[in-house]
Amino acid sequence: MMALIVFLFILVGCAEPEETHAATYYVDFVSGDDNNNGTSTSTPWKRVRGMTNAAGSAASAAITDSDTVVFKGGVTWTDSFPWSLRTGTAQSVVYTVDTTWYAGASFTLPVFDRQAGGNLITATSGSGYFTLNQLRFVACGTPLTEASARCLEFTNPHHVTITNNIFECDCSISIYMAFTSANTYSDFIVTGNEATRTSSLWWAGITSNNTIVDQITLSGNVIHDFSAQIGDDGDGTGIHSDGFWHGYLATPSTTTGSYFDNITFCNNRSYGDFRRGFGTNGGVTAMFFQEGGMHTALICNNVFTFWPAQANTFDGLVILQGENNQSPGPVYVINNTFYDPPGANSMSQAFNIESGMENVTLKNNMFVGMNYPVWIEQAGGIASFVADYNMYHTWSNLVWGTVSNFKTWAQWQALGFDVHGTNGGSTGFMDDSVSPFNLDIDLTSSAFRAGQNLSNLGRAELATDYAHMLRGSVWDIGAYTAESFGGMDLGSLDGNIGMELQITQR
Repeated sequence: MMALIVFLFILVGCAEPEETHAATYYVDFVSGDDNNNGTSTSTPWKRVRGMTNAAGSAASAAITDSDTVVFKGGVTWTDSFPWSLRTGTAQSVVYTVDTTWYAGASFTLPVFDRQAGGNLITATSGSGYFTLNQLRFVACGTPLTEASARCLEFTNPHHVTITNNIFECDCSISIYMAFTSANTYSDFIVTGNEATRTSSLWWAGITSNNTIVDQITLSGNVIHDFSAQIGDDGDGTGIHSDGFWHGYLATPSTTTGSYFDNITFCNNRSYGDFRRGFGTNGGVTAMFFQEGGMHTALICNNVFTFWPAQANTFDGLVILQGENNQSPGPVYVINNTFYDPPGANSMSQAFNIESGMENVTLKNNMFVGMNYPVWIEQAGGIASFVADYNMYHTWSNLVWGTVSNFKTWAQWQALGFDVHGTNGGSTGFMDDSVSPFNLDIDLTSSAFRAGQNLSNLGRAELATDYAHMLRGSVWDIGAYTAESFGGMDLGSLDGNIGMELQITQR
């Protein structure tokens, strides 16, 4: 008996823990079958679990942490929505592509076509750990029609990665996140996406006390031509557009302990038509609009442009409203290019601070063309506001200041702002004659080597410009460094121009 116990002990002791392996599933709406096992390109599913009308093994598969779902390129999914996303618990479920698996002559992104039916993807409350990569979302609404649909909508999400997708949704908002329960929600990455025919790329709303949305990165995204979703259908309200970003507290005057924190908004670019496309109401508030409750943020290397101009196209390009902000700053607005093309009062201000947004640093930015480059819209100014090394080049008179208390350039500098700034001079843009404009600068620009080296801030995003060129030791103003002599950034080289030419010629 003792020998048997020892033998069993040895067997148990020697047993290795069971390993779990992440699964990869393949989905092809044209040639797939939900009764397949979905584990190879030769036996793909038609739909994936959570999609409307999914059946068989596709509807029951235990998609979980670290699993990957691969959609066939060049294929369009219809009658599969709304899609209730399956997510992970500690590691992401990844929804993506394999660029070697596609229909047609060459790889194109798989398309998810809502056919003007409303929200396309939703996730249940508290869902987290998922990635959407290299997918194309279309037709959640109808062009030139005031739509309420949101392409992707998530409630109390966390650990979300949305990268390299295309949104052509004809809907009010491409990505919407609602935070309705007190908690800290972390890790949001929205990078490399392109959005058009929508009113906004990303909205996040906090509706409860003691709610923190933390570690948010919106970088490397491109938005353009929102006109088809800006306007109203006769009810007198109109579509409210906020470009890349709208972060807000639903009731900022009474909400306590809630805010957005550790925001990185860098290397984004806008261009194209943002005019009202239909009706007589509606418009764009800003490209970046924070409405209450923002703590630490870096806004850098962004290129804000649009064309053509229209009266009152924007309230501003970046608007920061404190609105009972209980955790203000520091907010760094560094090395951005704000460009308002020539036109009749096409926008009011480039950069606006109001309602208690404090601890803001504004440096190395280029402001071209708007009526009011910087508007501090709160009586008595703001605490801990720093503005320096910015370049101003407007088509109308330069004015700044608080409400009913505008400042001339001389008065602005006398207050200690932009003591090292530049008023007037040459923009040196490569090409600002045809949209989308090339706002890279050359050596004729007054922004060349006129900025401040801010590497002491310790942010890797600032080491390079919008085009990912090294800034070097002497920084230019704006989102770009000066490119010349074969595309080398002269600001990244030390010594005199003769040395730089010699190095370049090698």
